[in-house]
Amino acid sequence: MKIQLYGIVIILLSILFSVTFHNVGWTYFIGDIGMEWQHLFMITGIVGAVLALLPSKK
Repeated sequence: MKIQLYGIVIILLSILFSVTFHNVGWTYFIGDIGMEWQHLFMITGIVGAVLALLPSKK
């Protein structure tokens, strides 16, 4: 159950950061690579979803 809660927290934080960084106007995170912050947080949200959907070990 603890891993699922961590997954939900990661999902919520990635949504919060994605919206916040988009509103602030910070577009690129390492120079001019072409990958936006939102992509990084989307990947983080997918990891959180996988953690939330994993079955508990009990």
